[in-house]
Amino acid sequence: MDPISSILLAVFGVLGIFMLVRIVKYASRTMDREQVNRQRLPDAPAPDAQPRSASPPERPASRSREIWLGMAPVEVEAALGLPETMAELGEKGPLQVQKHDG
Repeated sequence: MDPISSILLAVFGVLGIFMLVRIVKYASRTMDREQVNRQRLPDAPAPDAQPRSASPPERPASRSREIWLGMAPVEVEAALGLPETMAELGEKGPLQVQKHDG
């Protein structure tokens, strides 16, 4: 095998591994999003049950609250709940500070 063929084989091998890793990560993130969406679906009330209130249900204090870099704002709100207060930081841009209980 000449050196150019060896180099091309190595490059395409690395490219193939990179593509495989990207596909696996995408599938994992898709499954995580589906699990988050399933957790957010409300239980269907019985036909004769009282209508639910508009306020979101309270989360138990024992449930762990974790957020990760790269999470969408919807996923962060699902993990931490809606913010209690917001503060504008002024003229520097659309930055906001959100304070959550905990």
